[in-house]
Amino acid sequence: MTGFFPEPIELGSDDHVFRELLVTVWNRTLLRLQDLKVTEKEAEEIGFMLRRTWSLGQAYAARKKDLSFAEWLLRLRNVAKEAGISLPS
Repeated sequence: MTGFFPEPIELGSDDHVFRELLVTVWNRTLLRLQDLKVTEKEAEEIGFMLRRTWSLGQAYAARKKDLSFAEWLLRLRNVAKEAGISLPS
């Protein structure tokens, strides 16, 4: 995930905030896989969420000026919500 931001990022910048939330969603989604009772269907859903998170990171890095920062955060929160992950407000 941090590969989307190869240059140093200023603390507190939009890129920094987005990167940290992106990494949080990615890691929390991976943590769901630690549950030994994950079914094949759930594993498939988790894989789909990881792919969506990755795609969102790529889109943000490539086209972050296309949408406002608030719109990017809303997209990330929706991906997290679909993955069953709550993010801080």
